[in-house]
Amino acid sequence: MRHLDLPEIKQLFEIFSFSKIKHAWKTILIPEGHYLHTLNRFFAWYYFKAKRPDAYLKSLYTRHFNTLNQ
Repeated sequence: MRHLDLPEIKQLFEIFSFSKIKHAWKTILIPEGHYLHTLNRFFAWYYFKAKRPDAYLKSLYTRHFNTLNQ
């Protein structure tokens, strides 16, 4: 998703299930943290309908880093 254009991302949603794409986003792009923050913020808002994308991303970042510290 990082290197795709909007029409190509739209095709992903036609090919794969919503949950599969969201899982891939959470496991591949979210760990990039602040490096991809703007892109992740857009994905959270536009594709995953987060009402508060910044708070949502913060919770995902925190959850990811907490799993690393266990």
